[in-house]
Amino acid sequence: MTTGLLLGKFAPLTTGHEYAVRQAASQVDALYVVLCYDQKFNDMQSERMSLVLSERNRYLWLRETFKDNKKVHVIVVDESKIDPYPEGGADFTKLVRAKLQDIQMEDAIDLVFSSEPTYDEYFAAYFPEARHVVIDADRENIPISATAARNDIYGKWEYLADAVKKDFTKSIVVIGCESTGKSTLVKNLAEYFDTVSVPEVGRTICEERFFSQEKYMSEQDYVMIAYEHKLAEKRAQRMGKKFVLSDTNNLITEFSALCMGLESDTLKMLSARESYDLVLYLDIDVPWVADGLRQNGSPDKRKMTNQMLLDLCKERCVKNIVCIDGSFEERFKKAVNAIEKIME
Repeated sequence: MTTGLLLGKFAPLTTGHEYAVRQAASQVDALYVVLCYDQKFNDMQSERMSLVLSERNRYLWLRETFKDNKKVHVIVVDESKIDPYPEGGADFTKLVRAKLQDIQMEDAIDLVFSSEPTYDEYFAAYFPEARHVVIDADRENIPISATAARNDIYGKWEYLADAVKKDFTKSIVVIGCESTGKSTLVKNLAEYFDTVSVPEVGRTICEERFFSQEKYMSEQDYVMIAYEHKLAEKRAQRMGKKFVLSDTNNLITEFSALCMGLESDTLKMLSARESYDLVLYLDIDVPWVADGLRQNGSPDKRKMTNQMLLDLCKERCVKNIVCIDGSFEERFKKAVNAIEKIME
């Protein structure tokens, strides 16, 4: 039985890593992929990058990507408490061998794989029983490195492993009072950017289950809407797009309930915990149009309702909010500019 070893941070997992693992697995009967996790490395990243590059995420990316390859076995080695290479070479090797013993891997290591010819010295010193096999050293087959991916996630999007993309997908929501063009704007933006959108779950439920009679909806109905909307967002994030657009959010669900005289601690908690990379707030400076559900058509009532929603945004500490006003054409242009800015 031929056994192989492949080491890496996989920060993040790229199609280059995928290629290397599959090439290595094709040359052995069993391949042990060692995820090398170092908290010191994570501490050097931006806050968002550090969160996404958690040990948990990296492990799950590898397992998800190679779940159908029975030759591939993923193990984790935490090197946070040892010196980096080359000073920590001996200590790191001890950690790897100890982990292999923990999983009762008794076979000798025949081949060690990497994409760096410069690792010859390390493997010769610490894994002398194995032959070092270099895979795609010049990145000719897959022109990407993890460093290049980290430095330009959205510019190198196509080189991220599919399992990784959902964790870097940004979330954008369009909110505002009734009859401000939210649904139309979301649809147009999704088409323009070729991305996925989450429809207004509350409207669908109100129309289909309550025949557009919102007065018959209970607190539990609004809570159900909030959970269903959040699940829809999670499903959309798995579509592999750079960002997902949402038509309203749980803040709007809470606001709708409040407008109907219903207060809910659950809705308050759900809306307060929401976090979006961009919140597009639509102003009320467009004509009000009746559609069977809308109730606040008078100018005074629109102003009052709009102020109530703005106050709720402040109370819930909504971040990354951009106010969008003007004609429908102007709103679209302003929204496009705001999105392009956060995707730079």
